[in-house]
Amino acid sequence: MRKLVKQVKQRQRRISSDLNQVIRAGENLALDKEVLLIENRQLQQALNQERRRRKRGRAMGLLDSSNPSLAQFFSPAKVQSIREQMTAAEAAKKDEQARKEDAKLQHAILKEQKETDIMLQRMEREAARQAAKEQKEMDKAARAAQRQIDRELRDAKKAQEQKEKEERAAARQQSRLGGGQVARGSAAGGGGKIAGVECRRALSG
Repeated sequence: MRKLVKQVKQRQRRISSDLNQVIRAGENLALDKEVLLIENRQLQQALNQERRRRKRGRAMGLLDSSNPSLAQFFSPAKVQSIREQMTAAEAAKKDEQARKEDAKLQHAILKEQKETDIMLQRMEREAARQAAKEQKEMDKAARAAQRQIDRELRDAKKAQEQKEKEERAAARQQSRLGGGQVARGSAAGGGGKIAGVECRRALSG
């Protein structure tokens, strides 16, 4: 009986330990997920700032592409405009590159998040399955312990009833033996009285 109770308690402690491990693992995964989201937001903010910093005016179309063979002269304003166009083109190129990198990072984050969610779901299912298995074993052990208790109670009751039965039989036997001795004593006393009377009669005659 004590062994069964001890086994039940050990299984309960093991279930608690397994659930605590699952909870800690889930918390760690959730923390990693939160860190990734924070890093993503920070990177997005940095990209937005870089885009705003690199943003320039639009190209104004000062070059005469219809007469490329003719010598062209540009005023300082035109030169500045050309520089701005080149700068804008470079900025657009870098912005497109940054956009692609951002999309790649977003995809990686979503993939990591999906894998994390799948892992959490798998761990939760495994923990639930293990808990159900342990609970089934504990229920089985508890039923076995209850059957053992019931059996011991029945045996104890039968032993008590048998003891009481034997005590009653012994009491009846003792009562019968005591009654027989009283009867024999009475008979012996009566015979003595008769013999005494007869003896006195003989002497008188």
